[in-house]
Amino acid sequence: AHALPRQADGTSVPALFITAAVRLLRTAGWLICEHSDTHAPQIADLMESDFRQVTLHHELNDRPRWTSGRKRAKA
Repeated sequence: AHALPRQADGTSVPALFITAAVRLLRTAGWLICEHSDTHAPQIADLMESDFRQVTLHHELNDRPRWTSGRKRAKA
């Protein structure tokens, strides 16, 4: 099995999803992204410029494992 290619910080694949979501979602559309608990702050930072209501969600072990946000209106 091969792992997906990634940047040193492990966010290159989620960044691709975020970029695609910005292009494909309508205003106020939701993006929900599952990720490693160690990448939660970086994923939230990647989403902040194009999404509002960016929220980290915790799993049962209280680790941040997914992030959601709604696409901002175009400026």
